[in-house]
Amino acid sequence: MSYDFLSNSPETTHNAMFLYSDRGTSDGYRHMDGFGTHTFKWVNSEGEQFWIKIHIKTDSGIKNMTAEKAIEIRGSDPDYHTRDLYNHLASG
Repeated sequence: MSYDFLSNSPETTHNAMFLYSDRGTSDGYRHMDGFGTHTFKWVNSEGEQFWIKIHIKTDSGIKNMTAEKAIEIRGSDPDYHTRDLYNHLASG
């Protein structure tokens, strides 16, 4: 059933291609794109309704770790991604 779901939805096919690729673990939140899974209804002050999906594209570029570095960080620094993003934002 899971492969039926993946193959019949372009969004999940896209996600699965990244998941099962050799792209690796992202080197921080600022080096990955984000794709919302839900659709939101936004209503403006005139009462007009819009259905939107949120996609976040990185300005820092895609950057990935080697498998060895990911394993090392996972065991020694679980806050690596959050701290990297915080420090990058704090530095302007």
